[in-house]
Amino acid sequence: MIPRPTTEESSRPTAPNMRWLRSLNIVQLGDLLDMMELVQSKTAKVDEDLKKMCQDDQDVQRLKTIPGIGDVVATSFVAEIGDINRFSSSERLASYAGLAPIVRQSEETE
Repeated sequence: MIPRPTTEESSRPTAPNMRWLRSLNIVQLGDLLDMMELVQSKTAKVDEDLKKMCQDDQDVQRLKTIPGIGDVVATSFVAEIGDINRFSSSERLASYAGLAPIVRQSEETE
């Protein structure tokens, strides 16, 4: 059996951790590790495809100039908003996006 990784390393799915877990020869654990590796592989493919899509979209590239906005957020925003010209003002866009909530209540209601 492979020695157990140190505590600092043991909480992440690193290659040494995966090798150690597989060395335990627990069938169910092996099946779960296979599924985890498949999900990681599929996620990496989606990330790669998303990056390629982002390179071709000017709106996404413009949004990514804002600090903290990356491929996923910019692409999600563009997909959700669609044609930005459908909003008559920036206030309407902000309201649609939930960035400018408005409270509507009578004086008597708290």
